[in-house]
Amino acid sequence: MILLSRDDIKKVFTMRDAIEADKVAFQLVVEEGKVVSPLRTNIQAPKYDGCFLFMPAYVPDLDVASIKIVDIFPHNIDNGIPSSPAQVLLIDGTTGVVSALLDGTHVTKMRTGAASGAAFDVLAKKDCKIGALIGTGGQAPAQLEAMLAARELEEVRVFSRNKEKREKFAEDMSKELASYGAKIVAADSSDDAIKD
Repeated sequence: MILLSRDDIKKVFTMRDAIEADKVAFQLVVEEGKVVSPLRTNIQAPKYDGCFLFMPAYVPDLDVASIKIVDIFPHNIDNGIPSSPAQVLLIDGTTGVVSALLDGTHVTKMRTGAASGAAFDVLAKKDCKIGALIGTGGQAPAQLEAMLAARELEEVRVFSRNKEKREKFAEDMSKELASYGAKIVAADSSDDAIKD
């Protein structure tokens, strides 16, 4: 079995790869109905105000199954650990053998950002040069990278209600995503972020 950490995944799988993978997945699920994806199972852990979420899927055409396990334990933050750790198991659809264990927290962020990136790619004007991002929470870095991967933006304006957070986010993301060449700036209001 292959064990893939966040850093391992980042070395071999880009946001552009994730956007294209999401497009294929949406087509398999929505247009072709070729994915078996039962409702997620939610097991409560009331003693700790938490829950365990199990999300299985099977794609016969690709001979692969998976299960994503996301655990929601809000009090983890008090102990300096993530409140929603996650793992993804990939399973060989021909043998049932687990072939890989992936950092599900990173996979979830990438998949969610890539879903927005796929929508951005399909729906946004092809010649757009300015983007807007509202919010700087846990999903925001992946959402921002997906916009940049989908279009060659010159500028992205970021707004959140907390001035210090939005300014720090813009500064940090300017460094982390510098290879995209876009100017990332904090906007004073959501109206300013979406202007023009």
